[in-house]
Amino acid sequence: MDCKNPICGKGNMNVFGVIFNSPVAGVRLWDPDDDLSDVEIIYQICDQCSSIHVCNRCT
Repeated sequence: MDCKNPICGKGNMNVFGVIFNSPVAGVRLWDPDDDLSDVEIIYQICDQCSSIHVCNRCT
């Protein structure tokens, strides 16, 4: 993915962290229902300008 910072625009975004709904068995961070627990929070950083982008994804 390209950097979303309009000043940069040419860097590549690299994933440096992902938070899952259930990081530890039996622990639910934002949804107690197993059927709806496919959301991930993804953190990325630009290799040129160091901008950080965070998004969510359903798997």
